[in-house]
Amino acid sequence: WSFGIDGDNSDAWVLSNAFGLGTPKVTVTTGGRVGIGITSPAGQIDTNDSVDGIAYTSFRNSSTGTSAIARLRVGNNGSENAFTIDVAGGNHSSKANQVDIWNQFTAALTLGSNGTERVRIDADGNVGIGTTSPTALLDVNGRGVFSGSVSLADSGSGITIERYGNNTPFLDFVRHDGSIAGSNTLGRIRGKGKLGAGGPEITGASIQFRADQTWASGSAQGTRITFTTTENDTSTSTDDSEERMRIDHNGRIGIGTTSPGALLELRESSNAAADAVLRL
Repeated sequence: WSFGIDGDNSDAWVLSNAFGLGTPKVTVTTGGRVGIGITSPAGQIDTNDSVDGIAYTSFRNSSTGTSAIARLRVGNNGSENAFTIDVAGGNHSSKANQVDIWNQFTAALTLGSNGTERVRIDADGNVGIGTTSPTALLDVNGRGVFSGSVSLADSGSGITIERYGNNTPFLDFVRHDGSIAGSNTLGRIRGKGKLGAGGPEITGASIQFRADQTWASGSAQGTRITFTTTENDTSTSTDDSEERMRIDHNGRIGIGTTSPGALLELRESSNAAADAVLRL
């Protein structure tokens, strides 16, 4: 190893693993910048490695204590505690192996790609995706796709759909399938109840959108809408609701019948003669 001043590099101090100065492993410029594996550091500490693998800088805390944390801090304006990454040790008393990322200032934490901001957590904890000024706990500007179910669990849970400007709010149910056969459900809205924390979810009523025929692109998309309710004093199955009314693919409305033969047909299922019933 050799250590000295490199006159060919603006009198920087260098450390080399060869006789003479050779190819420096560590360079300290006259401006106080440190380069490891690079002779012209662009920042206060600049590292470079040439490996066919992973080049990394490691910060470790080898303690097995219950308060052990490895911490990286990046500060600004003289503060050492602006941006912090903590990794708790495996034996930490309250957050073993937990990773914390913090902006300690009263300001946003942002994530971006391709030179553009994508996600923002503002100082109030509001998360914005596709927006730089989130106004709610989660504010998404753009289309979202969920492959699973979405649950809202709170005493005041509800869904509000808003669109600004000359735009119409809408709610779409889209079934993606290689084929859609008659009676396949395209979408549904269900009213459910759950008795107790461990009880099953029981469907009380529903509106269902169903295919009325096998669909073919551009030629056949017959559809019906059915409405179901549950009678009083029924069993506690997860779904005892029965169809009460439907609008078929011809726009005919059937109440008490699944095959209306007129624009409006009403039947009483308990009537042995199955006569049409209308009471005004």
